[in-house]
Amino acid sequence: MTGSPREARRITHKARPRARDIGIDIGVLLPGKFNAITDVAGVGVGHVTLTSGEGKLVPGKGPVRTGVTVVTPHADNLFEEKVPAAAFALNAFGKAIGLEQLTELGNLETPIALTNTLNAPLVADALIEWAISRNPDIGISTSTVNPVVGEVNDGYLNDIQGRHVHREHVFAAIDLAVENARGAAGRTTGWIVGEETAEGAASEAHWAAQGADKTARRTAPGTDGMGAAVRAEETAPAVASAQERVGDVQADGAAGACVAEGSVGAGTGACCMGWKGGIGTSSRVLPEARGGYTLGALVLTNFGGILTVNGAPVGRELGRYAFSGDFPYGPQPGPRRQTDETRLLDGERPSADVQHLGGSVIVVLATDAPLDHRQLERLARRAGLGLARTGFFSSNGSGDFFIAFSTARRIPHRAPLAQDLKVLSNDAMSALFLAAVEATEEAVVNSILRATTVVGRDGHVAEAIDIDDLVAVLKKYNALGWHRRLPPWGYQ
Repeated sequence: MTGSPREARRITHKARPRARDIGIDIGVLLPGKFNAITDVAGVGVGHVTLTSGEGKLVPGKGPVRTGVTVVTPHADNLFEEKVPAAAFALNAFGKAIGLEQLTELGNLETPIALTNTLNAPLVADALIEWAISRNPDIGISTSTVNPVVGEVNDGYLNDIQGRHVHREHVFAAIDLAVENARGAAGRTTGWIVGEETAEGAASEAHWAAQGADKTARRTAPGTDGMGAAVRAEETAPAVASAQERVGDVQADGAAGACVAEGSVGAGTGACCMGWKGGIGTSSRVLPEARGGYTLGALVLTNFGGILTVNGAPVGRELGRYAFSGDFPYGPQPGPRRQTDETRLLDGERPSADVQHLGGSVIVVLATDAPLDHRQLERLARRAGLGLARTGFFSSNGSGDFFIAFSTARRIPHRAPLAQDLKVLSNDAMSALFLAAVEATEEAVVNSILRATTVVGRDGHVAEAIDIDDLVAVLKKYNALGWHRRLPPWGYQ
């Protein structure tokens, strides 16, 4: 078994930057306090990260570069108090679990779990066991339970045949998500089993100093994208409890909590458009004239494409883009360092893993707007537009699944014969559609910026994007600081 509780390590919130930390202002709507899915009141996120071993792949043994991420709409009994939900598959090349019943009945009755492809059935089994432990009548005197699991293929870095995410890891991630949902003094919740790589620690050192001790406040133009005080810490020694809360973030009494991003949880082995990907999140708050509702997005990015940030062709400038080996003049890279992983400058055709055309993406959208199942499906579809703005194109082998839920009302398990519903008018949906597009786009960028370099099985490398190279490209295309210069926030 991989990863005993004695091997657990703290997740430190010393940060590579998020998009807004370096002046990437995406869209016209402003984010919430944490610029995270947890800005939607009651929503919680928990990660368990599994990392151990190095060198040659031994199927079933390692190296291990994987994990599980859990999103819960509220901290109470979700089977007894379901929430409206919907799902949409843009390209259904995947093994997601539970989406058929979710689509048919329009409600969510377990936390949403994200993991790797071959681990999905085991994670679903753990969700069922967790639900039964809290609802012993399931399958006996009442209906069965529908676990919802999204997955991506992290086999380029991870021993995916090993299916190293086990019951206790899922239970711990759920517990952490529930604690996160309850506020927990605004702490980022998650734990790491195994080893922190030297590459990851070193790549964070520069931004740890710049990301520390920011003042907690509602995000405004030019402020920290997290809107929270971040304290950088040294990596803690191994701890005895697998469920120890980690990554302190001062929340200034806020009900919500920040979300760890990048190479954590289900994103540990994920790659995105030629760089390390993983978990990312963002949020948007509608103007009061449009209801003042909050929408948050969480993404698990493991797909190919041509990275674009605020319209700047980052992937092309840095020589990493889909099908780059098929063109007669090669990638024609800009300011980037050659790595053994790509060898593009030598004119060699990149492998499918390096180009990473497939692999999948999961998007979870949460909102406090009162939406029914049909409206939530419409909302979920818009996630694809946000992905497209980053250079995603939904390849043949990409499993692209989007899930949306509303926290505005709860559906009792033993519902009355008829229910009175209050829902947003269709004419009022457009602002939420924009919020979904913007939050999804920014969440993807955050997943790439926050990810650290990971060396996986057989020496495979997923390199974190170089921040200085990225900033140089964005400056070249005038893609920074838009909120200071453009309406509606500029010229004030």
